[in-house]
Amino acid sequence: MLFSKLQATASVNFNKLFDLGTLELIGIALLAVIPVMLWIPIFHYKNNKSKKIIIFIFLLGTLTVLPIIGLQYLWVYYPQFDIYAHINSSVTNVHLGFLLTFIFVGIFEEIAKHSVVHYVDHSKIQVETINDAILFGILAALGFSFTENIFYLNSIIKSGNFINLMAVFSFRSIVTMCAHMVFSGIMGYYYGMAKFADPFYSEAGWRGKKFVIADFLYRLIKFKKIHSYRISTMMKGLFIAMSLHAAFNFFLQFQMLWQAVILIFGGYLYIHHIMRRKAVHVLLGVKNQRPSLMAKKDEEVVIELLGMWMNEGKHKEVKEICDRLLQRDPDNPIIKLFKAKAEDSHELNKAYIAIHNLFTENDIQEQKSIFEKPLTQEIIEKSIKPVISN
Repeated sequence: MLFSKLQATASVNFNKLFDLGTLELIGIALLAVIPVMLWIPIFHYKNNKSKKIIIFIFLLGTLTVLPIIGLQYLWVYYPQFDIYAHINSSVTNVHLGFLLTFIFVGIFEEIAKHSVVHYVDHSKIQVETINDAILFGILAALGFSFTENIFYLNSIIKSGNFINLMAVFSFRSIVTMCAHMVFSGIMGYYYGMAKFADPFYSEAGWRGKKFVIADFLYRLIKFKKIHSYRISTMMKGLFIAMSLHAAFNFFLQFQMLWQAVILIFGGYLYIHHIMRRKAVHVLLGVKNQRPSLMAKKDEEVVIELLGMWMNEGKHKEVKEICDRLLQRDPDNPIIKLFKAKAEDSHELNKAYIAIHNLFTENDIQEQKSIFEKPLTQEIIEKSIKPVISN
């Protein structure tokens, strides 16, 4: 009976929660909301969404536990559908059994949080940038964690084990909540990449990138290639979030706390890095977008050149050309994206050069843009020679 104890404990927690007095429930909720108030400003400091929108998405996130509660009660009345029971009866290896269980837990929870982002995006609020999608995923995760913490705190209070109350509360407020935010933030990032797939798909195509999963889906379900790319991108985000979620739960179950903390810290740095990238902040929504002013053939030639230069690492040249093009065609999303990616790549390149500052003057010269390089004496002599001869 490997997993029945876990499931039974959860069911008891749900029942006890409904037996709480009003003041007791309010006290637990106030305690659980403290970390939420500390976490939200960290991710919202550069986003212009109103507080009403932030609160609305957070409240939607608090409801994502309801489908999971519903599943547990469904399994009580229809045990033939109980996935945990099937794993318990068919898997004898303890580690493998827990891993399979946590995979299903990750699937259920990440799909529930993904549904919040999807619902908000199809409401009046909408996801207008990739940064929005990341933020909405994080808010949904905070809402889920808030409700989950209420259940855990209620369980500790009912057991009378007040000594461990602050330790559990602190760990869940810092590590566990951060874990949920990292998983759902990554899911939100790929949701945004899927929604705004057109310029990313075009930009990657001009750079010669291949999309194995998207091409497979295109052949399998006969969707347009761009739709297959959207589906594959969204599936990729969910898969990464579910996998990290399962790994985190597995580490915690077997007291591998350092591994869990390292996993979350790495994920947090990744999310923080993504949100600081200029390509993430490019406004790609359809609202207030004017059609491109560039002729189709001219646009294809220019974009092909930009793609070639990006592959060759000429990021400064790409940025400078994009600046000139955007003066004529300010709403061209592919040009915007090329510029943002060139700026991101150029900043990384500058950091690399600063660390490896062991090159000659000629090497420094090679790092300059072709628009910045001064004419050498040889070039000057070659250019004035015809004039002198005449």
